[in-house]
Amino acid sequence: MLVSISCPNAASKSRNKTLLTSVTPIGSIMRNVVGDKFDVVSLTTPREIAEGRLRPPSNSEIAALSKTAAGAILFGTFDKDAVEVVSDTFSNSFSTWTLSDSMRSSQTFPWVDPIAAKEIAIRVVNIATQLVPSETEYFRRAAGEFSAALTRVDRVISDTASTIPADGRKLAATTESLRPFFERYGFSYYSIESEGGTSALAARMRSEGISVVYVNAFGSSHYGELAREVFEDSGARLQGDLFDARLPGPVGSQFHTYLGMLIENARQAFAPLGADVSRLDSLSPVDVAP
Repeated sequence: MLVSISCPNAASKSRNKTLLTSVTPIGSIMRNVVGDKFDVVSLTTPREIAEGRLRPPSNSEIAALSKTAAGAILFGTFDKDAVEVVSDTFSNSFSTWTLSDSMRSSQTFPWVDPIAAKEIAIRVVNIATQLVPSETEYFRRAAGEFSAALTRVDRVISDTASTIPADGRKLAATTESLRPFFERYGFSYYSIESEGGTSALAARMRSEGISVVYVNAFGSSHYGELAREVFEDSGARLQGDLFDARLPGPVGSQFHTYLGMLIENARQAFAPLGADVSRLDSLSPVDVAP
């Protein structure tokens, strides 16, 4: 769900407009479209991601938002409480943008699929254009460049995945969040959630010959312990975080972008399965917008 908030009474008091979102990957998609024309703020901290929770805006954040000229929030069905808080706060100036049915789910994170990211970017263009019509061409051009970058990254990741034999494209992870990403590249994807518990996932891994279990970033502090149970039950190797609701690396680092997230997820997941990941080195993770 994409929620657009306008605060006309505050418009004359602030020169800045704010795009507000729950997680940094969505914030990076937004930033690639709007560049420096908006301030982009992601609410959820790395600690909250590790704990597996997305929270509504705090009172101080709502107060700060209410002083900006306009804003937008991108939320999914899993964080509806945040939508309700914002709706109650800005009930007189509230419009809702709904993503396609195929992108909305209570368990998976649609933005981890680069094709879904293109759709999200189009939604951001629509919101940004309504809020700052004079920059329409800028937003459209930036979205086009971002789409082209996504196409390049998607193609190289697909080529890299193809270096893994088809019967070896099987992946076990802690949660459902990254299913759209891996299924796009021809993987069978199993998780603690989809299999109904750690013992069931361990049994599935033994039957499928899967030797690695990955910890997804969202809920990693909880699911990491469960993954260790899978490791003990199945004899598999425990692999570090894959990125779903947070970006790789510290803020300001080269791969702390949406494109960087796609590249690093492919690198970390494909290499242990025997893929030739060297071609990923040709990709730039840098945001396309300034």
